Amino acid sequence: MISRRSVMKSVVGLGLGLVSTVTRDGDGVWGENFPSSSQGSRRGHQLPFESKYDSSCGEDILALEARENLLDDLDCCELATHFNLLGRDDQGAGRSQAFQPGKCPFCQSEKFHVDPDWYHCSNCNQGGHALTLFSALRGCSSRDTYAGLNHLLSTGQLVGRRTVQQRWCRLMLCAQTFFREVLINRQEGLPGRRWLVQQGVRRDTWEVFGLGYLPEKVSSISSELVERLREASAQDQDIEQIFKRWTAQGVFLPQIDDLGRHWEWLTVSNTQKASVRSESSFLRMREIAPNRFGRLIFPHPSWPRDLGRQASVLLTHDPWEVVLLLNAGIENAVYLGALDSPGYFESRIRTVCALAARIVIPLHLSAVNHPAFDGLLACLDGRLHQVDFFILPEGEQLADVLRKEGGEGVKTRLKGRISFPDFLSLGRI
Repeated sequence: MISRRSVMKSVVGLGLGLVSTVTRDGDGVWGENFPSSSQGSRRGHQLPFESKYDSSCGEDILALEARENLLDDLDCCELATHFNLLGRDDQGAGRSQAFQPGKCPFCQSEKFHVDPDWYHCSNCNQGGHALTLFSALRGCSSRDTYAGLNHLLSTGQLVGRRTVQQRWCRLMLCAQTFFREVLINRQEGLPGRRWLVQQGVRRDTWEVFGLGYLPEKVSSISSELVERLREASAQDQDIEQIFKRWTAQGVFLPQIDDLGRHWEWLTVSNTQKASVRSESSFLRMREIAPNRFGRLIFPHPSWPRDLGRQASVLLTHDPWEVVLLLNAGIENAVYLGALDSPGYFESRIRTVCALAARIVIPLHLSAVNHPAFDGLLACLDGRLHQVDFFILPEGEQLADVLRKEGGEGVKTRLKGRISFPDFLSLGRI
């Protein structure tokens, strides 16, 4: 049986349009540090409940995302302390970033451990997340569990992680606003402005995506940025993280969710043939709300406004292709992001399927005869009836086609997209 890890690594080996080959800090995303399925699950990257999402029923995704959001907002250690299962820390909050021992409420053993995301007893093998713990202790239904936990958070009986999320998103927004000003108005942003003009990207497209610019030399503007961050309540360790992670230079695309929160910066190198070379999450945004981050696509839709809004969605190789396509009048392109956790593909495809009934994947015909093509099919299991293929010229990516044929040429090729069975038969003739 093919493992999830080997499937995803083989898909990347093909250079498929839907998978990013982004590198972070000089290392391949798909290196030895790729998390196993069990690691991904424990960190909350998998769906919190068994649920089959039907794209024809928009209310399903709204309910599912509401549950995921609640999981992101809760601290399982704090909840266990609320029920006197753990000892309190010095601040009395009962919150920690490491496992805490306690007494199991199910078998009364001392082999009960909790971290911010999960609990587990190695004696009776009971385990789960904050929602299952509350439900088991109170003996209540799912509906009453959601209502009860939301009440504890809203009344301040639980602090949760909402405050941390809001603070870090505020700091990301502060930094993004500053670097956007650098791109538009400052001398340090001149290389970025020139490069965007060379690429033919219009000013209104800059506005749509909120583009910013990370200059190579920061000495002339670092003190001003620090001052702004302090005004936004940044602590010394936050500022240190920002400057430590400021390693990429170039135009960046902010990853923003439907509530306007800033999660990550997708940095594009300023070369003749643009490529995404890093994804900079200055404050480790993916760690403070893994479910929200795990389902983010670029650009991210807003529910319920965008449910079923597009007839089809075109998956791109990188986020810069999304910018170029919109600049050419093609508005249905999205980027799945770096799929460096086992749950990201499922969660982000789920988002795409709520946005559109059909998925269009740019691919070379020769890919059909590559062993990794079977890996792609495994990843899309259960959704192949929704998939069409956009045939790419051999040796070229979507951005190359756009550069040679323009927006109208890409639209013509999109009209000629073919179904999975037809693509399979053409490629294996």
